[in-house]
Amino acid sequence: YENTDYLTGRILSTDFETQFREIILGGRGGMCIDMNPLFGALLTAVGYRVRYFSTRICSRKTEDMNFHVISNVEDCDGQIWWCDVANPFTRFFEPIPLTTEEELPASGSLFRFEEDSFGKITLFEKNSEDWRGLLAVRDSDITPEDRDYSKYHDILNYPDNAIFSKEVFSILTPEGRRTLTGNLYRESFPGGFYHIECPDRLMPWAYAQFGLHKTCNREV
Repeated sequence: YENTDYLTGRILSTDFETQFREIILGGRGGMCIDMNPLFGALLTAVGYRVRYFSTRICSRKTEDMNFHVISNVEDCDGQIWWCDVANPFTRFFEPIPLTTEEELPASGSLFRFEEDSFGKITLFEKNSEDWRGLLAVRDSDITPEDRDYSKYHDILNYPDNAIFSKEVFSILTPEGRRTLTGNLYRESFPGGFYHIECPDRLMPWAYAQFGLHKTCNREV
């Protein structure tokens, strides 16, 4: 996950060939609207039935900029899985089966879904003794190519959103997720997380956690 193009007002095309060339061949990252449809195209090519859902990230205080694309995948046995390869805030170590409760050994966490009377589905994760909402469906069975992405560089209407004011890098590792938002470095792992507000002297170290090199306040 990375948002550097969005900071400059450049939105990566949702055209498959462009996404494949820039992300796969070019070794770039992207946001959920870049990477999850590309992953869905791969799954479709090998025979899975894939739909796209827009969700909101429950940890945010408002829903204004919480549009987040996930892949909803049906396997040959009819089991539905939620797949998310580009979320900087939650820990998806593997696809999550859409069932009432499911233990996922890889993450050490317990996930469950809740569906209300209107058909809205929310994914919860249990850490220690507390359940925390992760994602809640906003629109089901969407077509990413038809979405209006202009608001993703509308800093006048969404001035507090991190993607307009700070670089965001996020990767999954076998131990957990690493995220850098501006100068805030965060690692989350099964059972907890920690974060560090990095002074300038530590920023090269923070960049190095993502395979990047930073010098003279510019990333190269």
